[in-house]
Amino acid sequence: MELEGKTAVITGGASGIGLATARRFAASGVNLVLGDVERDALEQARDTLRTDGASVHAVVADVSREADVTALRDAALAHFGAVHIVFNNAGVGGGATIGTPKAVWDWVLGVNLEGVINGINAFVPYFLERDE
Repeated sequence: MELEGKTAVITGGASGIGLATARRFAASGVNLVLGDVERDALEQARDTLRTDGASVHAVVADVSREADVTALRDAALAHFGAVHIVFNNAGVGGGATIGTPKAVWDWVLGVNLEGVINGINAFVPYFLERDE
């Protein structure tokens, strides 16, 4: 598959595996849409990638919120006209199993489970409409 000129959406794109993936895609000429909940890290990642020559759009998004993931999709389509790749990468860890407050478990499940569900619900119908 030729990647040059394609557009990839990466959640959790401001750091770690998401940012490393963005760098690899950028090296192949892929347009990038990074979504992350951490505004400062997201802006730094966007600026660094742009300095390296990448075409990048950044969107603050909490993947545990369906509306944020829908807005991420809509921003990607508005900015680049199409989406070809989605990497539902955002993820968090809550620490020790014993003694972890329920609120932390809710956060972990919100990001790690609901985030993937929200990504599927936002992007798969789009891909099916495009027959991709």
